[in-house]
Amino acid sequence: MKRLMIALAAVVMAAALPALANPTGSYTKTCSGITMSGDTLQASCTRMDGSKAQTELPFASSCVGDIGNVNGVLACAGPNGSYSITCTGISVSGNTLNATCRTKAGQMVPATLPGFQGFQGNISNCDGKLQNGPC
Repeated sequence: MKRLMIALAAVVMAAALPALANPTGSYTKTCSGITMSGDTLQASCTRMDGSKAQTELPFASSCVGDIGNVNGVLACAGPNGSYSITCTGISVSGNTLNATCRTKAGQMVPATLPGFQGFQGNISNCDGKLQNGPC
């Protein structure tokens, strides 16, 4: 009986917790099956060729501005720039933009851009280093 009461209490408490809302963004126009698991946004998104891709965006709540669908991949669209083509794991922590970026030699290296303030123009990947403006 005690186990039944504990199980019932757990069900009632879980039902009372608010569900985490899916973040808004332009991705909702071309993605379906959208869910949040902790702080990771998951969806099936349409690629440019019309096929679907399962994708996820860790730390979705850290996105500054829009969350978009970039050829079947969920991405923070706030920090604008060409760097997003050659960088992955893009996140913002405080005022620092963080990513893992490809160098000219093809290696993936950690990169940061301190002083990031959201929409601030083009951000480039200059041989594995993030930079405001062109290289």
